[in-house]
Amino acid sequence: VGAVENSAGGRFFQRTPKRVSNVSELAMRRVNMDEAKTHLSRLVEEAAAGSPFVICKGGRPMVRVIPLDDCAQDVTKRRLGLLAGECEVPDDFDRMGADAIADLFEGH
Repeated sequence: VGAVENSAGGRFFQRTPKRVSNVSELAMRRVNMDEAKTHLSRLVEEAAAGSPFVICKGGRPMVRVIPLDDCAQDVTKRRLGLLAGECEVPDDFDRMGADAIADLFEGH
């Protein structure tokens, strides 16, 4: 945001344009907020079928809607129990260091 002076001598603030994070975002279809609200179901179906789009507010890109499969490729699957049998947790784990912690809170 920067202050800019107009021809009448008044000052106003102008928002610095947001940088596009991905070149393919420039080529994506842009939909304004009102159109997105009115036709959300159809737009989501189109995105799921491979036609992603960007929702804009006041002409500024706000969010990108892409098929879920495109998002899922970045997420690694977690495996529960990865270290099962490799380490042991003591029975008093939740009480370990309780006296030292209490001393820190009480100022001892």
